[in-house]
Amino acid sequence: MEKPDLLELPSYKGHKRNILFFERGKTLPAMLTVRKYPISCANIDQIQIIETHTGSGRSKTSDIGIFNGSKVVIKRLSDIQNVIGYDTAHMYFMKDILMRDQIEHSNLIRLLGYCLRHLHREHQWWNHGDLTAVYEYGEKVTMEMLTSDMKSRLRHAMDIADFLLYLKHSPLGPLRWGDLKLEHVLMINNKIKIIDFDYFNNIEKGCNNITTEKIQKCEFNLTCQKVNERNFQISECHSVDDCKIGICIGYNAKQNIYYANNILFRHLLEPDSFLREVKFDILQLRKLLDENRTDAENIIERLKYIHDAIHLINKDTLNHDVYTVRSTLIIMFNICFSISNATFSYANVH
Repeated sequence: MEKPDLLELPSYKGHKRNILFFERGKTLPAMLTVRKYPISCANIDQIQIIETHTGSGRSKTSDIGIFNGSKVVIKRLSDIQNVIGYDTAHMYFMKDILMRDQIEHSNLIRLLGYCLRHLHREHQWWNHGDLTAVYEYGEKVTMEMLTSDMKSRLRHAMDIADFLLYLKHSPLGPLRWGDLKLEHVLMINNKIKIIDFDYFNNIEKGCNNITTEKIQKCEFNLTCQKVNERNFQISECHSVDDCKIGICIGYNAKQNIYYANNILFRHLLEPDSFLREVKFDILQLRKLLDENRTDAENIIERLKYIHDAIHLINKDTLNHDVYTVRSTLIIMFNICFSISNATFSYANVH
């Protein structure tokens, strides 16, 4: 039987502890069957719109509606799509739908369905295509929601780390979390949900242009590698034979950590918001994140260790409190028993 990889970390009491590396089986595989969505062109008109233009971007505008008694978000082509051109707007919108259709993770907003009746290219005289997508409804996240207490901070941080690992090993290859900002993070039942997938991509950054002999090093201390048959599909090249540049394998994963740290981890992992016993571990992790000298697997392991340490600390505290209460009750019982005996003896004497 193959021996599992272990991570050795000192516990908060100074003892060394072996922790199994994160099981990648937790990330869901690529979809093997056609999805069945509850909403399609057949019933999308049954949605009752209750609020319009709740959010808009370069390609999409959001409305809020009610479907089967529940709130949903309806995304349609933006009224300002002429800024980037109708073809580009349609492309980004379709990519948003198709990207979400092909990846699956518990922290991704749920796609409830979509309806495509026509694109504007089919009718040159009509500049608005009929394309709509429906997602589950979530509340816009705030820092107050994310950092309400220590337990929430740690849970959200572990969710983000797990999502980073999924992106690193996604069915589509190493996905880069494009356009990450707090506005693209929602909250449903106290769980983070990520929206907007039109800027996700699996192309690793190029390096060292052979044609111009321009030296372009990889960021994050990565090594510029030669494009081959195994990696050209995630490179900037269309084929191996015509490729004149190298590839920075691991760039997408590093870039994801960089932005996730700036937008989320720095706020979630505030050392003073955690127990004194794990403060040093939080500081260590923060340092690794700030310097981008870690990966998703290691982030998860450190967060799991901190979680387990807090659990043990709270358990020890609870046991101590129970022991203290029990000892106090025994002392009180003995005192009462002594007083009772003394009273009985005094009564017998007199």
